[in-house]
Amino acid sequence: MQQKFRNSIVERDFSGNFDVAKCLLCKAGRNSDLTGAHIVPQSALITTMRTVSLSCLDDVRNGILLCKQCHGHYDDGLWDTGDDWVANISEALKVDGKYAELDNTSLNGPVGIDAPTSPILKFHTDFCAEQKVKRNAKTKEYTFTCDVCSSRWKTANGKNNHKCRGQFKKKLYSPLKDHLTAENSIEEESLAVCDCGEGKEGSDEESARKCAHARDC
Repeated sequence: MQQKFRNSIVERDFSGNFDVAKCLLCKAGRNSDLTGAHIVPQSALITTMRTVSLSCLDDVRNGILLCKQCHGHYDDGLWDTGDDWVANISEALKVDGKYAELDNTSLNGPVGIDAPTSPILKFHTDFCAEQKVKRNAKTKEYTFTCDVCSSRWKTANGKNNHKCRGQFKKKLYSPLKDHLTAENSIEEESLAVCDCGEGKEGSDEESARKCAHARDC
């Protein structure tokens, strides 16, 4: 079913020619990695489908062609197209330099009767906004971040003692590093930070690097 959905998008956007088909965002053209991404997810309720005038979630109007990586980030609400087809990359995803360069780029989205409608695209825009609020809430609660695997912890001990996944999994992005609004930001002007991320108030940066726990970071 997923392959049929993908093929219908390739037919709409590239006249069925997989040799020229590309990811909408990063323009990757690896055929085996291209997937059909649902704008309104497959988990959507019938009431949601009615709101955006969809009778079937596999309707080609509910799809865009993405590579597997961009598809995953799209489903996580880390980037959006809007109804003007301009890439809006979250600050969390901009940690990956590849995506920072794609922010505000024109995507040359599909047009015509089978193109995604404004209500369908707005659904994902609203979803991205909701996900950002959730990331910011977690950022306030989990203030300690591992610089290797990007996991976040409530306490410095939790972060320093966790089994880091970074040696097994390549860091792609840190979804919880999304910037906070001014009223939610944490004041750090007087905080010197060790290489491991532990703060030492009133110290200079050099002494913080040499703090007692640095050997274990």
